[in-house]
Amino acid sequence: SDPFYAGAQNWGYNILSGTEGATYMTHLESKKNGTKMVYVGANDGMLHGFRDTDGLELLAYVPNAVIGNLANLASPSYAHQYYVDGPSVVGDAYLNSAWKSILVGSTGAGAKAVFALDVTNPDSFDASKVMWEFTSAVHSDLGYPVGRPMMAKLNNGRWAAIFGNGYESTGGDAKLFIIYLDADLS
Repeated sequence: SDPFYAGAQNWGYNILSGTEGATYMTHLESKKNGTKMVYVGANDGMLHGFRDTDGLELLAYVPNAVIGNLANLASPSYAHQYYVDGPSVVGDAYLNSAWKSILVGSTGAGAKAVFALDVTNPDSFDASKVMWEFTSAVHSDLGYPVGRPMMAKLNNGRWAAIFGNGYESTGGDAKLFIIYLDADLS
């Protein structure tokens, strides 16, 4: 997939009313002083996160939707397969009374899945930072998501990931998904 640089992007959320707007600049300052990353999905089954200063890999996330196919990589008769080649984005969202930097990515042609990770502190990324994985097992209208997801604050005040359903969905119709970033999809 295309690499995504996550530095100290200012999304302008300081103009929001209330605590969200009042605290955004503090979050932005912590991003300026924190670790900047480059995230990229790969056909080794992982979304990789590399520190921008020296290229050190700080995280590698394997979506559940591709785990069953990883053994194929070691097969002597391996023929190319896609794994995690969909686009990823990192943005800010105000969740549970705190600003977070959230990565929303997809498996692209590798599987019918979109995932969200809390990458606020990439130096301490672990399994607890996996927020959710939305798959065709959850909703059969999800196809192979190859479009770039977006994040936004909705009119109801909640933050969400927004993405198209992709190719080869079960129903074959175009759909738009809006999944709350703080959703419990377990």
